[in-house]
Amino acid sequence: MPIRRDHEVAHDPAGGLLERAVEEWVSNHSQRDRRSPEIAQVATRLREKSLAGLEKQLRSIAPLDGPFSFELTYSIPPDYRLLLQNLALTVKEGGQSIPLSDSGSGTQSMAVFALYAYLAELESTTYLLGLEEPEQNLHPQAQQQLMRNLSALDLQVVFTTHSPTIVDTLDHEHVVMCKRTTSKKRELEVRISQISRTFFVDHQLDRERYYKFHRRRNSEFLFADFVVVTEGPVDAVVVERLLVDAGTPPDQLGISVVPLDGVTSIDYMFHLLRGLQIEAAFVVDRDYFLPYKNGERKNSLDSRGFPQFGSTLQAGCLLKEVLPKGNLGKKIIDDLSAHPSDAMRALIPLGFFSFMWSLEVDLVNASTPRTRMLDQLGVPEADRSTKKLLVDKSSAIKRQEVLLPAIAGLGATALPTSYKSLRREIPKLAEAARSR
Repeated sequence: MPIRRDHEVAHDPAGGLLERAVEEWVSNHSQRDRRSPEIAQVATRLREKSLAGLEKQLRSIAPLDGPFSFELTYSIPPDYRLLLQNLALTVKEGGQSIPLSDSGSGTQSMAVFALYAYLAELESTTYLLGLEEPEQNLHPQAQQQLMRNLSALDLQVVFTTHSPTIVDTLDHEHVVMCKRTTSKKRELEVRISQISRTFFVDHQLDRERYYKFHRRRNSEFLFADFVVVTEGPVDAVVVERLLVDAGTPPDQLGISVVPLDGVTSIDYMFHLLRGLQIEAAFVVDRDYFLPYKNGERKNSLDSRGFPQFGSTLQAGCLLKEVLPKGNLGKKIIDDLSAHPSDAMRALIPLGFFSFMWSLEVDLVNASTPRTRMLDQLGVPEADRSTKKLLVDKSSAIKRQEVLLPAIAGLGATALPTSYKSLRREIPKLAEAARSR
């Protein structure tokens, strides 16, 4: 696949990609040619009704006499391929059709990718699809989606790239490093290196923790249609997993999930996103809004180990920035303490998703995730209780390697209310933001 990927490559009249793809599609999806006889009938009617007069006119002005006449015929019998001429791709978006030639360079590139990939699929299952710098003209979310789609193809795919966004979508075992090096034998020499498939076992590394570290992202959220801000990296991974399990991966919806290093950074992101008019949602624990009842969490637990909260707003939270004025705003503040489920629902339109307690505590309150956490931590049957997890295992249940298996593949009905809301409402908000 050449580096040039524009509308002219797709529509080249001398055997362009579109023409080849259309012919292959027709030949692969039609058992019999039922169209050509119909085309021939139309051609015959055209000649008999519209062109017969021209035949007579030519004979009348011919300078020679004699018993002859002229007749218009086709040098090549007409067939369905006549209808395939002058076909062109257009892009339909928001009820409007735009010629591919007038579309953005990224859209043109995606169209050419699709045509090449389709033709490659027809060749055989071992066909090699090679391309150079697929990131050209694509914003970060489109790059991620392209990699997801290429990975789903039943093809070998090889490409060169300078994009960290694309590399972040790959397992590092699949990355081959190519670097220029000096050589006495030739002007240019490339050194190639790649980690083995047993790299993590060989070095006794936790693969999940390795990718948790390497897949921290930076300013890609500036290109997103919708941003989800979480208190920390583990929260971000959980939210992403919820969306993937719901069939709405973040990149598919133009979502960027941005993890922070605690709630102290939320106000920076809040005001930045608001100033740039980028729509966003903030996912926080309940203690972002309310302090623990007796100062510290460990001193504010009920008999089952669940934390209890005070009734006054935390001094640093941004709730006053988004609360409606009057009784409705006061009711939300009161409900955070007295009726947290009502408050959680009311906060979503304001751009905040709150857990009933916190990311990990909410899961402990749900039967199936709790059982999975107990199994993961090897808790004996006699010690299985919420208090065992919330008090004795309070640090362990915050770890990514415990939280992800607790929710992986679960349907919405098995999740706590806060998780259901994230899974259901974030895609809605993202779709709304994209359509504006």
